[in-house]
Amino acid sequence: MRKIGVSRSGKSPLAHWPLVNDAADLCGIHDGRAQNVIFREEAGAPGGRAAVFNGVNAQIEIPDHPALRRGDRPFTVTAWVKLDRRVTNAPGEILSQFDPVKRKGFSIRTGCSAPGYSSVADMRGLSAGMDNAVDGEWRDHGRPWPSNTLVSTLTVFKGGLYTGIGDAMRTEDTPAVFRYAGGKDWEFCGRLDADPRTRSIQSMIVHQGHLYAGTGTWDWAKAIPGNCGPTHVFRYEGGTAWTDCGQFGEGRRVLSLASFDGDLYAGDDQGKAWRYGRDGEWVFCGRLGGHDRVNAMMVYRGHLYGAPHGAVYRYEGGTGWVLVGGHDKIKKDKTNFFGEGQSHTLSVYESHLWVGLWPQGKALRYEGGEGPGVWSDRGTLGVDPIHRCNEINDLTVYNGKLYAGVLPLGEVWRLDGGAGWTMIKRLVNNPAFDPKVPRSWARVPSMAGYRGRLFAGTSNCDSVAEESPREDTGSVFSFEAGRNVSLDDDLGDGWHQLAFVRDETELRLSINGRVVSRSAAFAAREFDLTNGQPLQIGLGPQNYFTGAMSDIRLYDYAREGEALFEP
Repeated sequence: MRKIGVSRSGKSPLAHWPLVNDAADLCGIHDGRAQNVIFREEAGAPGGRAAVFNGVNAQIEIPDHPALRRGDRPFTVTAWVKLDRRVTNAPGEILSQFDPVKRKGFSIRTGCSAPGYSSVADMRGLSAGMDNAVDGEWRDHGRPWPSNTLVSTLTVFKGGLYTGIGDAMRTEDTPAVFRYAGGKDWEFCGRLDADPRTRSIQSMIVHQGHLYAGTGTWDWAKAIPGNCGPTHVFRYEGGTAWTDCGQFGEGRRVLSLASFDGDLYAGDDQGKAWRYGRDGEWVFCGRLGGHDRVNAMMVYRGHLYGAPHGAVYRYEGGTGWVLVGGHDKIKKDKTNFFGEGQSHTLSVYESHLWVGLWPQGKALRYEGGEGPGVWSDRGTLGVDPIHRCNEINDLTVYNGKLYAGVLPLGEVWRLDGGAGWTMIKRLVNNPAFDPKVPRSWARVPSMAGYRGRLFAGTSNCDSVAEESPREDTGSVFSFEAGRNVSLDDDLGDGWHQLAFVRDETELRLSINGRVVSRSAAFAAREFDLTNGQPLQIGLGPQNYFTGAMSDIRLYDYAREGEALFEP
């Protein structure tokens, strides 16, 4: 027999989904419709049972109802979650009620940063936010190093924001890594003891509790003819100490890194992929067709994907890769893959795999299928496409929306529905810009959500320090859309209770009864979240959720952290 709760009692929730055997609401009328969710015994879960979500097509939908429309009033969501340590899919939402076209509603999401060309980390962070199409002001966070002109590896690790630099005036100053210290200050975290010809931190990722950095040289005038050192990956040991994890192959740049199913993978500038073996040796994992680069990597639905020039491949294990987009070798006229010649970044949004390309600046979405597969054109970003100098360097999901960092004008764009993109900020202002002169171009090659804000790194085109004395290249900027809170660290193994609280003036995120993040203050009237959308468990703007959940409750008031644990 059901128990009807009184929501303003201070104890009873407005709705309560135990997720023991089904998606029924224990308190009232808000039963959910479960699709492909498995309810089973789970040790450590409240009641010993939980709902398991496969990250592909499992979700619970609760129909829209006037009682679930929180408007501009306080509310609290609590949930028990368990996340896998091994990453086989992109992050997904725990719970959401969000309209991406109106930018209206809220969502609670798992996962952490994916810097530029590298895949998502296996650090199990959390982020939650609300929005009502409210954009804040951009802040300037300075330059990690005065003569550096490229920030391409913004990565969140153990509560900090890290980046490598692309170049510096003096050889002894690079390749180096820095951690954000607040304001416009950056703290030196060591120089990688690489070949003196190696000028850049090319890639970065968090894997198995460590920060890894791949070496390279962004300047293609040096890298293409081989005037740079060999590929190495280093592991951060804290302070300014780094351990060399060894050389692999005959390449010169570690273009991308990925954490996939418990292993660390790397893509080089020879079109080859490698895995860091348990014995400390690098294992060859095949070449991606006839291509000469693995520009980007991304995990998606149980597979690792790689993007060389003008193509996307899916890893099949061993040394096998299957073409799912574009052509298996570079065409001399560079017109493959919707007229595009280079694939630069991979991301997951709307539960689909996306790729950003050059020279038209198209964003393509993978619709599935074998062989070259089916891809849809989701818009063109940058300057007038007839100049053919547009390049999408990064695709990042932040507070329910997909953002892009774009060359040649150093801009940040946002997807505002369908294939419609909006340029929201030009971070590099170069009055000498000429679409025919690459040295006048600028990039936004890396973005990351951190402390509830979207951080973006800027660059000149080729990262050569001597070619760009401008203060807005090699700098880091940030802004906030709506209001956000985040856990910028690993959630850890086992079951955890999280709480997302909206009160009259701030958001709070609690883990196991402890507040870990508070938002900037806001006026309640600015954030009316009513949008007519269903409440979704295990699905949201980015992706399906992978993991297990139990005992989700919705309260129609701001519940304090110390009162969250209930029998």
